[in-house]
Amino acid sequence: MQMLMTKIKTLSMQDSETIDEFYAKLCCLSNQAFTLGEKYSSSKFVRKVLRSLPKRFSIKVTTNEEVKDLERLKIDEFIGSLETFDLNLASKKQARKFKKFERSKNTPTNKRKGVAGKEENEKDKKKGIQCYECLGYGHIQAECANTLKKK
Repeated sequence: MQMLMTKIKTLSMQDSETIDEFYAKLCCLSNQAFTLGEKYSSSKFVRKVLRSLPKRFSIKVTTNEEVKDLERLKIDEFIGSLETFDLNLASKKQARKFKKFERSKNTPTNKRKGVAGKEENEKDKKKGIQCYECLGYGHIQAECANTLKKK
């Protein structure tokens, strides 16, 4: 029994875990405690979950501690609100990643990557170059066919 209580007290949600995974662990430990004669109230569950959440939920923890009556709050409602909050965080994070990707895709340094891209970029640069030998465009005097024939 003592070992089970220690597991419950030290249980905390990892950053990589979802709310459902953490809640399943907590329910499993609670059920084990119940079979041994220890009963947990809904408010005890809510407090345990609040203490165990990672940093990304700090806003939600503060809000619940200040605004809501933890004695009346049902664990199912609380877990549902945490899941909704987590989904909103994930969608905002995904949107930020997409915007960052779009911005990086449109930067001049990343417009043309790879071997083919380098060739195109060099061709674009050479279009504005004029040869002093033949007055043609796209090459310099050292690369000019007329100069090379003379040598």
